[in-house]
Amino acid sequence: MAGPIIAFVDTSKSYDGRTVVVDALNLEIRRGELITLLGPSGCGKTTSLMMLAGFESPTAGDILLNGRSLVKVPPWQRNMGLVFQSYALFPHKTVFDNIAFPLVHRRIPRREVAAKVVEILELTELGAMRDRYPAQLSGGQQQRVALARALVFRPEVVLLDEPLSALDKNLREQMQTEIKALHRTFGMTFIFVTHDQGEALTLSDRVAIFDRGRLQQVATPREIYDHPANEFVAGFVGENNILAGTVEGLEGAFCRVRLATGDAALARPAPGLRAGDPVALAVRPEKVAFAPDDGAAVNRLPATVSETVYSGDMVRIRLTAADGSTLTRKAIAASQEEEALAAGAPREVRWRPEDCYVFPRTSGRP
Repeated sequence: MAGPIIAFVDTSKSYDGRTVVVDALNLEIRRGELITLLGPSGCGKTTSLMMLAGFESPTAGDILLNGRSLVKVPPWQRNMGLVFQSYALFPHKTVFDNIAFPLVHRRIPRREVAAKVVEILELTELGAMRDRYPAQLSGGQQQRVALARALVFRPEVVLLDEPLSALDKNLREQMQTEIKALHRTFGMTFIFVTHDQGEALTLSDRVAIFDRGRLQQVATPREIYDHPANEFVAGFVGENNILAGTVEGLEGAFCRVRLATGDAALARPAPGLRAGDPVALAVRPEKVAFAPDDGAAVNRLPATVSETVYSGDMVRIRLTAADGSTLTRKAIAASQEEEALAAGAPREVRWRPEDCYVFPRTSGRP
């Protein structure tokens, strides 16, 4: 198997010598994949991208491109296309000239420049706007120009730093589809930075999740959603019910947990858990059901309805357990009986052991 196109090797960054923004990052990026760096503000994802682009230098460690160190290579020699949140278009240049800029800068012959720009204009549906200026374009059109400029010289790697954050919801979704299509067409390695979990799950071949400068998990979107590595990932990606508890013991492939409510639960355990460990149990709202009266003793939780929220394609029923913990049941096709549940109604919820996970506690939230 061919090696990675990019490798962060124990890469760290600190601006003041005390606060570590990126902490010993080890991440291999495969040739031709679309990988997203995901995390909350200040987690280190953009700094990692800026070190890769050459606009920041690592404090420690190395960054490799095709096995060679990039640390002393200036940005303009790294053969990477860049797309920024602000678009960074030249206001005094037309769409054609903005896109042509990287080719002109590389002293490509004029006839070849024209042919390459015309080709990318058609691929990005900008042909009719070639003579317009950025101020005459919508936000989505400006973003297409920025993408076209990053792709026109066929770089090995395209870096996208929150490029869709300034767009409205419908346009964001449209641009996500277009970025995926362009990635398939060109086959380059795309590295996308965002704080939007839905965007990351929609776009990516793999997702790398950051928190407080450290890489938490790297996996496919489905693996991230269905098999989170720890409490942070479980709580950050998508909706999750997080319940506090204590390990009582292991039972085969499952872990028996005594919840803070006093109820018992079986769940899939994180490695290394032992009896007495404080844990967080995570179960997705769509995996929570109202319990049938079948006498099962585990993974049943008495609760009280707090509110019912109807949002067209689904219903969210929010409940409160005896210890004050809150949890949500989400159903795409809820019955009218569920939709009509009044606040204060007692209900017992249930979920399957294979649908929930327990992790060591890393936060004080219930």
